[in-house]
Formats: sequence, structure tokens, C-alpha cells
Amino acid sequence: MELENQITESEKVRAFIGKKADVYFKKWGYTGGSVDLSAQPGKKFSWNWAAALFSGAWLGYRKMYKEAIIYLLVLLTVSSLLGVVNEFTVLDVGVFVLMGFLGNRLYFNKVKREVSKVGSDNNALEKLSATGGTTWLGAFGIAVLGGFMGMIFVAIFNW
Repeated sequence: MELENQITESEKVRAFIGKKADVYFKKWGYTGGSVDLSAQPGKKFSWNWAAALFSGAWLGYRKMYKEAIIYLLVLLTVSSLLGVVNEFTVLDVGVFVLMGFLGNRLYFNKVKREVSKVGSDNNALEKLSATGGTTWLGAFGIAVLGGFMGMIFVAIFNW
């Protein structure tokens, strides 16, 4: 009877991702509605338009705050050192392509980390639903933070 109450890894991943779980399963190359986080995903790279077009905000929307802050710091530092903070450049195109191809992989790694932290107790799915999913507030917060950081970097590097 103990086995009936076991929560599968796929159920945990679904709880963490939310409504778009099947979309990400497909992007990661998993078929049949189940996922094995101990193995590498079937697809190393797949395209994500939201990650490409809204990079930092998409990271915030998917609650990948650490990754979003690293993204902003690297982007603003490189832009400032090249002197192109307020211009659209080949750097922006590179970031667009890079995030488009790496977004799903970054999210897979985030899901894997978070799911591995949670056991199989009765509250596991509730915990994963609360820590995962999406938030427009996170997207907005990272966008605002990026704007403030951009102003600070411009002030420092143009001093």
C-alpha cells in the first residue's frame, strides 16, 4: 500500500512547472508525459521565443531570480565596457540568440535542482507548486531592476 502514495518525479515536475508542463516536456525531448531528471534531456537545445525576446524578464517570470541577476550583471558589464549601453548592437542579437537556445536548458536545470530538494512527503506537491510556476511580478521586478542597474552602470562608466 505504501507504493500507492509515492509521488512520481513527473508529478513533482508538473507541480513545479504548472500549466505548461507538457510544453516543456516536449521541448526537453521527453515523450509519453513523463520525465526522468536523472538523465540528460533528449534535446540539449530547443528554441524558446519568450526567453529570446524577453530574456531577463522571462527569467524573472519563471522565478529564476539568481540567473536573472547574473544575466543582468554580465549584460550590463559587457555593454558598459564596450560603451554600447544605450544602443542596439550585435551584442543584443547575440543575447537574443543565446537566450533563445539556452532558455529551456536553464529552466530544466532549475527544475531539476528544485525538485531534488523536495522529498516525497504529503506536502511535496504543494511545496513545489508554491516555489515553482510563474509570476508576472517577478518579470516586472527584474525589468525594473534591469532599468535601475542600467542607469547605475551608465553613471559609473560615463563618469
